[in-house]
Amino acid sequence: MRALTRDLSRRSIVLLAALLAVLLALPLVANDYQITVLVLILYLAYVGQAWNIMMGFAGLLSLGHALYVGLAAYLSGLLFKDYGISPWLGLLAAIPLSASAGAMISFLAFRFRVTGVYFAILTIAFAEFARIGFDHLAIVNGSGGLFLPVAQNPRSDLWLLRGPPTMFYYVILAATVVAALLSRALLGSRIGYFWLAIREDEQAARATGIDTFRYKTAAVVISAASRPSPASSTPSTTTTSFPSRSSTSPARSSSSSDRSSAVSGRSSDRWWAPSFSPACRSS
Repeated sequence: MRALTRDLSRRSIVLLAALLAVLLALPLVANDYQITVLVLILYLAYVGQAWNIMMGFAGLLSLGHALYVGLAAYLSGLLFKDYGISPWLGLLAAIPLSASAGAMISFLAFRFRVTGVYFAILTIAFAEFARIGFDHLAIVNGSGGLFLPVAQNPRSDLWLLRGPPTMFYYVILAATVVAALLSRALLGSRIGYFWLAIREDEQAARATGIDTFRYKTAAVVISAASRPSPASSTPSTTTTSFPSRSSTSPARSSSSSDRSSAVSGRSSDRWWAPSFSPACRSS
């Protein structure tokens, strides 16, 4: 705990604790529509934290992170629809799938030293290729979308993620808090310092002995693997998945959070910024 709060003032800790208390109490005074909006805001805050590992920490601009969300959402949705497998178990399958996609893209990019704006173009190209592919993939009903044969349940079923908006609110709130804590822990770790060195001056980092290929790849893989957590619950929340809406389109879905998370910029001490930017955009 000391490592997580090492650089925070007492005032900051109190304010963060107060904010968490307010978030925990909000469903007591909000209606279902307001809670649904809050679920969306927290979802964007979560994926913003995942994106910030690449851009905020390692300085790698990615505009195709919706790809990892889409892969996770479709895999989790298919496992639930066809086999009745819980989204939590689907998450266990979605994490290595998204991480493998991130590893493949990062290997191709960094092996041939694709950096800067060209890396951003490569990521959005892969996301577009995936969107076009899913538009013609029969197993997911193509552009017609994937529909889950379930209805909203007034009673909470946490295992199958069926229930009222309040249940989804607390699930995504817990995921967002965990993501913020993990981001803080990564930033203060050995690999976090390597990422900051690479972000500020990659050539200088390489000259000091840092394996830039390895640690940039690690940033992409960790960021990609972080995306499936809320994405696996997306089909359960909306009961649908479409290539152009909730999955791989870089112009929509989580890519909007990628752009909003740019408020975190290049300042390494603002690990919390991605959690607040979606709320600022929604106000």
